[in-house]
Amino acid sequence: MRIALANWSCRRCGGAEAYLGRILPGLAARHEVAFLHELDSGPDREAIAALDRIPTWNVSELGDRALSGLRAWRPDVLYIHGLRDRKLEAELSAIAPAVLYAHDHVADCISGAKAFSFPHPRPCGRSLGPACLLHYYPRRCGGLSPATMWLMYQQANQRRNRLGGYRAILTASQYMRSEYQALGSAPQKIVTLPPPVAERLPRNEGADDGPTAAHVQLLFLGRMVPLKGGELLIRAAPRIAARLGRPVRVVMAGDGAARASWARLGAAVAHRNRAVVFEFAGWLGEGALRRVFDRTDLLVMPSIWPEPFGMSGPEAAAHGIPAAAFAVGGIPEWLQDGDNGHLAPADPPGAEALADAVTRCLGDREHYRRLRQGAFCRAATYDLGGHLGKLIQVLDEAAR
Repeated sequence: MRIALANWSCRRCGGAEAYLGRILPGLAARHEVAFLHELDSGPDREAIAALDRIPTWNVSELGDRALSGLRAWRPDVLYIHGLRDRKLEAELSAIAPAVLYAHDHVADCISGAKAFSFPHPRPCGRSLGPACLLHYYPRRCGGLSPATMWLMYQQANQRRNRLGGYRAILTASQYMRSEYQALGSAPQKIVTLPPPVAERLPRNEGADDGPTAAHVQLLFLGRMVPLKGGELLIRAAPRIAARLGRPVRVVMAGDGAARASWARLGAAVAHRNRAVVFEFAGWLGEGALRRVFDRTDLLVMPSIWPEPFGMSGPEAAAHGIPAAAFAVGGIPEWLQDGDNGHLAPADPPGAEALADAVTRCLGDREHYRRLRQGAFCRAATYDLGGHLGKLIQVLDEAAR
């Protein structure tokens, strides 16, 4: 089978690209594979694995020749991910049968954030429709331009209407499956297929003693944008240190528009509270991330928006790291409260509730050890072989 994958970037910029890097080598070992992307997002990010061994086309460089090259390659099926150009998405769907992996909320929300900002940041449970236009300003769903609001609403509707052209729609969670059913997609067309995580790896000797060590290390891992909730974690850190009776070190790994403001807030909080330290580590390659995992006691996912899945949680769990997070989106499907971490209520999400979830994870040594074991067990359910087997079955059925 000849499988062509399409994504906006050829580099590891987020969860979709991490997913592609994980499945591409396995797909290429079993089938003929090619890759089309809209642009190269910058040499400071790692390239997606295996792209140097398969045919690739960069639309920003080649223009129409990229599509011509793909047509000449004659794919049996297209596997489409986070494309930004709606016209390109439509043109690709005309080349071969297409399968969509729904990584985000761009088809069911005007802004794609699926969250309100006023009066308190909180997830939105509304399905895309005309009433969204009435909530856009009062709930601060996006910017202040009426023209932009209307344009984004039209774009979201176009994406929703195009869903009918896909042979199958894959979702990472049952939560996203319900979202796409609410958009009108036929239930039999939607397949829930959680992403695979890296091979489970034991941590360094002594990692079991995390909660009783001289200090506690927490990890934030992801894009630094307001709806990822990094500000809440920074404000929660002094509460966590006080409740645990130990210094807290918070590693903030990632980058984005909110990084500068979070760094300023972290410096101010650390200046007033000597028991907390913040390290802004930037984007981490796989080797650097593994070293950070070795020193991490707990992953904290303070996302305010409803995460379609929350891939960094199972990735950390593969290293025996439990998680604390708000109960939003698809997170409760892999984070079982009291089994591999603890959930905080998100109605609305707040620093106090987040601090409570963190201290419940780390406050008792034996309980923490059970959470670590639960994390290992949960990560084992997201294996690469099982994912590839089901994915290839879906792609083969679409091609036929």
